[in-house]
Amino acid sequence: MRIPGYQIQLPEQPYRLMPGDFNDFKGAYDMSNGDTMVLRQYGRKLFAEIGDGPRTEIVPAARNEFVSVDEQLKMTLNRNVDGLVKGELLMALPRQTMGQAGGAGVTVTLLGL
Repeated sequence: MRIPGYQIQLPEQPYRLMPGDFNDFKGAYDMSNGDTMVLRQYGRKLFAEIGDGPRTEIVPAARNEFVSVDEQLKMTLNRNVDGLVKGELLMALPRQTMGQAGGAGVTVTLLGL
């Protein structure tokens, strides 16, 4: 999915997380738009659920960066020294969802775990 000024694409080769690396990011996050994002792991697969939306499989592009397999989400997460996780989520949305915004994407800030 191409968004002016942004790009969401799967990495050519997913980043290989070490066992337990995703544990730093699993959980529920409040987002600046009022939604909640939940990150979960089932076996070796990683998933994101945003608001009432469907569970979406994500793959690591780096240790703290994840992209959905449908290339509709891209997130970067950072864990502070105090353990608080913050980051940024880029979501590609259909034009009709964006209303008069005129674009095909929106950036949402994660407020923390």
